[in-house]
Amino acid sequence: MSTADPAALAEHFERLADLKPAAREAALGALEPQLAARLRRLFAAESSDHDPIAAAIAAAAGAPLPHTGQRLGAWRIVREIGSGGMGTVFLAERADEQFTQQAAIKLIRGFATEDGRRRLRQERQILAGLDHPNIARLLDGGETHDGQPWVAMEYVEGRELLDHVAQQRLDLDARLQLFDRIAAAVQHAHQRLVVHRDLKPRNVLVRADGEPRLLDFGVAKLVDLGADTGGRDTSTRVWTPGYASPEQRRGAAVTTVTDVFSLGIMLRELLTGDRSEHAAAQGLPDGFEALAPDADLRGAITKASAEDPAQRYASVEALRDDLRRYRDHRPLRAARDTAWYRARKFVFRHRLASGLALAATVALGLFIWRLDAERERAVAAELAAQTSSAAAQRSADNANHTLRFVIGVFQGASPESTLGRTVTPRMLVDDARARLDTEVGDDPQVRRTLQAALGQIYSDLGEPRRASELLRSATDGFEPVDRSEGLWLAGAVDVLSDALLAIAPDGVAQSATVRAAELFEQWAGSDPEMILRAANSRAQAAYLRGDMAETIARQREVLALARNLPSTPPNTVFGARMVLADALRATGDLAAAEQETAALLIDVERELPELHPRTIKVMRVRAAILGELGRYRDAEVLFRTGLERIERLVGSDNQSTADFLNDLSVMLSAAGRYREALDALQQSRAIERQLGASEASASAVVLANLASLQENVGEYEQAVANAARALELLAASSTTESAHLRKVEGNLARALSFAGRHAESRALFEKVRAQHKAAGEPRAFDYAMETFRQGSAERLAGRLDAASALFDESMPALTTALGEAHPVIAFLKRQRGHLAIERGDYALARSELTAAREILVNTDASAFDLAFVDLSLATLAARQGDPANARRLLATVLPPLRENVGPKQVNRVEAEQLARELGLRM
Repeated sequence: MSTADPAALAEHFERLADLKPAAREAALGALEPQLAARLRRLFAAESSDHDPIAAAIAAAAGAPLPHTGQRLGAWRIVREIGSGGMGTVFLAERADEQFTQQAAIKLIRGFATEDGRRRLRQERQILAGLDHPNIARLLDGGETHDGQPWVAMEYVEGRELLDHVAQQRLDLDARLQLFDRIAAAVQHAHQRLVVHRDLKPRNVLVRADGEPRLLDFGVAKLVDLGADTGGRDTSTRVWTPGYASPEQRRGAAVTTVTDVFSLGIMLRELLTGDRSEHAAAQGLPDGFEALAPDADLRGAITKASAEDPAQRYASVEALRDDLRRYRDHRPLRAARDTAWYRARKFVFRHRLASGLALAATVALGLFIWRLDAERERAVAAELAAQTSSAAAQRSADNANHTLRFVIGVFQGASPESTLGRTVTPRMLVDDARARLDTEVGDDPQVRRTLQAALGQIYSDLGEPRRASELLRSATDGFEPVDRSEGLWLAGAVDVLSDALLAIAPDGVAQSATVRAAELFEQWAGSDPEMILRAANSRAQAAYLRGDMAETIARQREVLALARNLPSTPPNTVFGARMVLADALRATGDLAAAEQETAALLIDVERELPELHPRTIKVMRVRAAILGELGRYRDAEVLFRTGLERIERLVGSDNQSTADFLNDLSVMLSAAGRYREALDALQQSRAIERQLGASEASASAVVLANLASLQENVGEYEQAVANAARALELLAASSTTESAHLRKVEGNLARALSFAGRHAESRALFEKVRAQHKAAGEPRAFDYAMETFRQGSAERLAGRLDAASALFDESMPALTTALGEAHPVIAFLKRQRGHLAIERGDYALARSELTAAREILVNTDASAFDLAFVDLSLATLAARQGDPANARRLLATVLPPLRENVGPKQVNRVEAEQLARELGLRM
């Protein structure tokens, strides 16, 4: 193209006129040097205050550009705010003093004939009728005294579209919602036979409240009319390269699908930052994140921006409808319509219900398939040796029964059967369980196989009681006659032991675990996976005996064996890592337990769906460990997330929810949030009762936690009663070496101390400490904790020397296990500080209490925990003759104590007594 060609100059000038200086210069740099030089001179001339061309035109028309203060109709010019292909734009304000209002006034380039002015007035009237919240309204219009047209548009303060997206860092859904509001504005105009003709991101401003305003609606046509095109519905003068449709660029007729094209280009740029090959080079705003639309969204963009108008969406409404379908995960009209495509969209639209149903059904099918496959292989081997046609027929019958059952479950979950009802895994498995009695018949082998499979799924879904019922029915009285049946029984008993452990870590669970280990060892042969499962069961049996040192050693052996297998069995490895983490936690190695659960949570979240039961189980254990580390906020987030996922997975009335609430209660209690803790525990107990929990199982744990809470709030006699009952229940179902039993005994000893029964407390503490000490290293942490707790009891009893010795003994072990900055160390220092006050060693008291407070502040402790330390500091200030400081500290101590504990709680009693002595009234 020749640089002397006026058409070429005009095309490039119009294309670059609206660009910002930096973007315009970048675009000029890509052109032929001579052409770029001529264009620079033209732009320089246009922007010059002494442009001879503009002066000549103005002189010829007798119409200089408006200046600040000049009136146009009811408006007064404030300042120029821009110029471009459509003319010059001024900020104006109302000058008739009727009301305060601002407007953007555009001077329409060109001077129409009398007929053109008439059409201009008609078009302005049409545009003024556009009433949509996302369209900048046309407020007024007219001509200058010399006949130049102008329009006053609503003045919008906001960011350009892409700048808003970059600044707010909008995700895909937010961008599509924003685009829908823009498209709705265009659709509103089309319904009134108004075409925009110049849709582009720069013509959209987004206000501070996130609402877009579409500018310059219909102004392009006014420009054409101002140029007196004779009324032709074309757009030969005003359009923006890159956004203009092919028919606009050719000067052909403009229709509503012209705007559809521009919307398609805008949508692509809004999502990806990509512009049309016809667009001028222009950088994206800082912070703009390009997204990668999937095939469906790319198809919608392609259809909207098709070169051939006949291939585009027929209307903006059709485009919006497809984008709504996309956001609702329904099939798009722009996509190739196939049965598979519609099925895929249906599943994703109902991804939670479909996914859970499919997961449960597939789990059921795979479990049955695996068990049946093992059985088939074993039977095949027997057939080879015995050539028994009867055995072959029996195996075939079993397989057919199982297949028909699984098909029935799938049919029950189909849309035709559910009639739109959301199917959850719980509903699906409950239905399968009901089908056992009506569809399986009397074949005991098929029934046992399906009972074990359903028991496994109930266990995974956090329903250990239902799981244990099915698994007991499947395994009770069954005597295997060959290796295949022996391994099947070992696997079923192994799952039963997990379910029983989830209900209560008692002798029943331990017996099942030992039996599983014996069966695996009996029938494993040389199968490395079965040997691994046997080793894992032995490790779990050690865990249930309370031998944490053996548990840790055995579980590490299990994980080493698993690494040497060709394919790692996920269930066994997961269970081993979970028990290992809990054993590390029980020995006081919280740092190692935290690291193990952190790595395990990363692994399961990477490998499994969000709602997978294993992920939720890891969250619970990790949250409990974080709570023990004093990271209460992190722990609460995990607890709340886990509870929300359980609700989505199987509802709220299940054992998993009860367990989560129980552990959440323990954490909240440790954080000093006793009322919230009590509420969580009461919810847990309500679910336990609804599920029919026996008092001798899970209720023992809940009773023990309730006793601890009652002790914390000062209900000491109730705490003693509940702790004693929990101990009685556990003693009836646990071995004498149970770590859980020892922990509840320690809790009872502490409650007895607060209740003033010091001799009983001391005797029980000595018993517990002796048993922990006899166990040696595996119970070293437990021994140190009980030593600290007995020291606190002895201080309360007034035996200061004994308390001091116990504190000194416990400090090194606790510091080694927990680190020097753990809240437990702060509580120990507080006890030592209070002891120093009672001995009159005020310097030591201040040192210990100051260190305790610093630890709690640095660990983001609650106001309640800080209140204990500040109470001791207030007592110290009073003893040192500083009542003003004591009163100041008490003023911060009393509110959290009164809010969280009862009037008989020992710290509150001390605080209230000190307040009375100091004359502090609150």
